[in-house]
Amino acid sequence: MKYIKKLKIQFLGIFKPKITGYKLQVASFAKRYNILNLILFVLILISTASTVNSQTSEQTLIFADNQFNNKNYEIALEHYKRVLFFEKEQNNFYIYNQIANIYNEIDDYGGAIKYYDLSLNSCKNDSMKFELIFKKANCYILLSDFNYALIDLYAISDSLSPTLLSRKHFYLGVCFYGLENYKSAEKYFIKSLPPQEESIKKLFENENKFYRPNPKTAVILSFVFPGAGQIYAGDTKDGINSFLLSSLIATATVYIASAYAPIDAISLLPWFTRFYQGGIYNAKETAERKRQENRNEIFNKILKEMQTTSPL
Repeated sequence: MKYIKKLKIQFLGIFKPKITGYKLQVASFAKRYNILNLILFVLILISTASTVNSQTSEQTLIFADNQFNNKNYEIALEHYKRVLFFEKEQNNFYIYNQIANIYNEIDDYGGAIKYYDLSLNSCKNDSMKFELIFKKANCYILLSDFNYALIDLYAISDSLSPTLLSRKHFYLGVCFYGLENYKSAEKYFIKSLPPQEESIKKLFENENKFYRPNPKTAVILSFVFPGAGQIYAGDTKDGINSFLLSSLIATATVYIASAYAPIDAISLLPWFTRFYQGGIYNAKETAERKRQENRNEIFNKILKEMQTTSPL
């Protein structure tokens, strides 16, 4: 602060005019002050301010790292971004990577993808680039954006170490599994395992199990025979209820139409339509859910096999 005051006083003295009569006399700047000394002083002042700011950023970065290690991710994120704001050209890769990891930990996969991209742009180490691509692909997989994950994975050359190549094949297998391309999924899962390992092949032996129960078949069955679609999809209780309700309303409709007048039976048609159409919709929904459950069960078995036999 005292340096700033001195500088202010000097500048006031430099540009203060002296009036003698009608003539404005300005003292010669070159005689009273050494310009080089003034420039040197300003440079020292700027350098000192920069050093203080650098020290502050270093302390903030250390604090952010400590918060990250203690899993206080929100606090760490705030301080990493603060460092990034003041230090735009230093530690960019490290800070981008840490921010991406935080977003990954808090399940904000879109944010993680953004900062993994920034990390990739500032990364100069090839092995680290592969790691970032794998992390980014994993985020896309968790978002079910399998095609975007494939784009990144195919950008990695096959000229990798056996461990990295196995990891690439595993992620490719996951992507194709998510895209319901089970032939390709099987191929890459097998590639990710040791050559003698045959366990994955057994899980893919009957490809039809990936498509059962078929929602279209469930709809057709319920359309022809109320409740049959739910029973086919595995929901026997709901199928029997649907059959009994639809049958009861249909019987009542026929009885009223024959005992009284057809127009009197019309009042029951909305109820019959509701339960009949509801049964068809439930059959389709149940089949889709059961089929996904079957696929998830097989996928969990694949992951279990990978954990026990893969070098990943």
